[in-house]
Amino acid sequence: MFFLNLDYLQAFHDPDKEIRILIHSATWVKFINDNSDIHMSDIMPNALIVYYSRSGATRTMAEEIGEALKKEGIDVAVQKVEDTKVSDLLGYDGIIMGSPTYYGTMAAELKKLIDDSVEIHGKLDGKVGAAFATAAVSGFETTVFSILEGMLIHGMIIQGNPAGDHYGAVAVGEGTFSDSEWSSNFAKRVADLIKRL
Repeated sequence: MFFLNLDYLQAFHDPDKEIRILIHSATWVKFINDNSDIHMSDIMPNALIVYYSRSGATRTMAEEIGEALKKEGIDVAVQKVEDTKVSDLLGYDGIIMGSPTYYGTMAAELKKLIDDSVEIHGKLDGKVGAAFATAAVSGFETTVFSILEGMLIHGMIIQGNPAGDHYGAVAVGEGTFSDSEWSSNFAKRVADLIKRL
């Protein structure tokens, strides 16, 4: 398998060589032998949403962000942190992590995944990172920051927002994330960055 930058290629099939060219992004294509298994993640940008949720609020937020990303053309996997291995982080263009707020920081379960990711240090460099948090009253910004700190240490690229929630998406109190346009706005900004990179 190899990559080639071809600006105006739509599609190509050479039956003599049994090679196909698949559009990978705006100008990049991937050559794959016809006998290869081809998955959507081979030709679509993808993202992994990893979350911890005790009450269900953070799970709901993760699912809403996932649906919004799909509408932006991103192949999305949404996983509980308990079901996520460190090696899972390697297979995605973007990684979005979410947590409830506990004393102004992320849940221990998510922090453990980030701590354990030292075994792949340097291998997430250049991937897109984003964070979200839920909170009963306050502390959500420091929770988002605590997640982003780990991502920045890995060399990940973070998308801020000059309007509204500058650091990441948040849901506070009894209101849900879907009560506003923030899920689609957050997802669009993250998706645009994934597609650009």
